[in-house]
Amino acid sequence: MSVNVAEVFGQDVFNEAVMKERLPEVTYKQMVKLMNEGGEVTLELADIVAKAMKEWAIEKGATHYTHIFQPYIVSIGAEKHDSFADIPKGGKIENCFSGKDLMMGEPDASSFPSGGLRATCAARGYTAWDVGSPAYVKDGILCIPTAFCSYTGESLDTKTPLLKACDAVSKAGVRFVKMFGNTDAKRVSSYVGPEQEYFIVNREKYLERPDLIYAGRTLFGAPAPKGQEMEDQYFGPLKTKIADFMADVDEFYNLGIGDPVPVSASSRLGIGDMLDEVVKHFPETDSKAEEDDRPKIAIVGKPNVGKSSIINKLVGENRVIVSNIAGTTRDAIDTDIKWNGKEYVFIDTARGTGALQYYPYSNGCGTCRCGRCCDRCNRRCDGAGCQDCGNRP
Repeated sequence: MSVNVAEVFGQDVFNEAVMKERLPEVTYKQMVKLMNEGGEVTLELADIVAKAMKEWAIEKGATHYTHIFQPYIVSIGAEKHDSFADIPKGGKIENCFSGKDLMMGEPDASSFPSGGLRATCAARGYTAWDVGSPAYVKDGILCIPTAFCSYTGESLDTKTPLLKACDAVSKAGVRFVKMFGNTDAKRVSSYVGPEQEYFIVNREKYLERPDLIYAGRTLFGAPAPKGQEMEDQYFGPLKTKIADFMADVDEFYNLGIGDPVPVSASSRLGIGDMLDEVVKHFPETDSKAEEDDRPKIAIVGKPNVGKSSIINKLVGENRVIVSNIAGTTRDAIDTDIKWNGKEYVFIDTARGTGALQYYPYSNGCGTCRCGRCCDRCNRRCDGAGCQDCGNRP
């Protein structure tokens, strides 16, 4: 069961280390740039990568390759296997795998739901190589992660929307880190790490529990004897079945996933460690921050009276969100405005209720949190009292 993680980590993945070893230097740098910044993959580049990937996969015992994808109706992934073996010529068979084979596949899409987007007789689906996800060998198959779309461009899988979402997060993230002085950032990547704790349930028992099947968690059950919970196995030795399961889990180290930071959204465990890792990438700044002497004006008023609209009007574009629903602005937003050669900072305040945690000395009045914004201003906003309690911010 023992596994030396340092030796086996990522050994079945065509990752950057393998590419650096097997690809020409120019091609390797092009691939790294594509993975980090995106761009167009040329057929010439794909041919070079395909040749190196085929030789590496065959050394790993692979005989077939597949474009693996995640269609809407199949949660575990779908794949169509093709052999490396080409048509016999002169009594011999050669292993072939071209850049075209790597870049695109054409599985049948007629079996997948279309929502009326296409006729069944014209159902054609295409898989496109996802450069950002490394290929890997599993069970003698070279698996190439791909996106799956229809002939007319509609998304037929769950990965294409994810890639679009990651791209949107990256664009917003780059703008965010630049606010902290990191002007060299070009892309922000999203990672999903393993959960810190988990429970292993026998499949037979799992199938008898509709709450686990449909909700993924325990919704009903009987109290433990004497109020004790799981103390018969807490810190106990691993049972044989569990040990065998963990031995299978260790094989995942062969498909290395980088350096994850385990976090828990419900208990907030690991959040501090994650923030520490993020802060390490911030540029070092002088401890004595320059004093900002620009005029700061807070826009204060009752909910849904047009505070955000005033900001957009001053800026000349839709910088902050405006909605007919009161309370759309949840937190104060600073906006830099230059007028007649002079810079100003306008603060769009939030006046939602029930937010004591935002302004703890507000005597329970959530709308008083705008007082923090007024405290930051060097132009007093007199006369604006709280609509709930009469306090002045």
